[in-house]
Amino acid sequence: MSQLARSKQSKKDEAIRKKAEIELNKKFPQGKRGSLLNYSENNSNQKNGPASGQRNQKRNLPQNSAVEYINGHYYLDGKRVQPGTVASLQPNTAFTVRETTTIVEAARLMAAKRADSVLVIDNEDRLSGIFTAKDIAFRAVAEGKNVHNTPVRDIATSDPLCVISDASAIDALNTMVLKGF
Repeated sequence: MSQLARSKQSKKDEAIRKKAEIELNKKFPQGKRGSLLNYSENNSNQKNGPASGQRNQKRNLPQNSAVEYINGHYYLDGKRVQPGTVASLQPNTAFTVRETTTIVEAARLMAAKRADSVLVIDNEDRLSGIFTAKDIAFRAVAEGKNVHNTPVRDIATSDPLCVISDASAIDALNTMVLKGF
């Protein structure tokens, strides 16, 4: 594919993403979008963490990073992150959907947020699965599911294996390799 063709496709993709973002914002106005976890909005006034005025702007963290860099140290949920842990890798903020969310709604969220996956939570806000782009391709489209009516719980991978943010990054990587992720 030529550079020009790639550029045109990239512009088309961005237009589609922006359209999905606008539709998402109409359906779930800012502040009412309980399905999105946003560390910087929800935890900026944490009592356990450092004062919000002490932010060090020298570090360029990913825009949707759940980790903050303050006065030379990294923090996650107001707690200092130890080097060599999963949290020290600066994971992106997780996007979540309810089990009853339709496949097409979850796919729109993923497109709007440029995410490859979303976490699926139950009515008690407990993790029940993970829904990925691969699930859309292999479990929805390839099997002829109605993406407008089928809830994500029907095709998401249930009970995903996960680690805590304090886990060793090496242990997490070993788990990923051993389990084939």
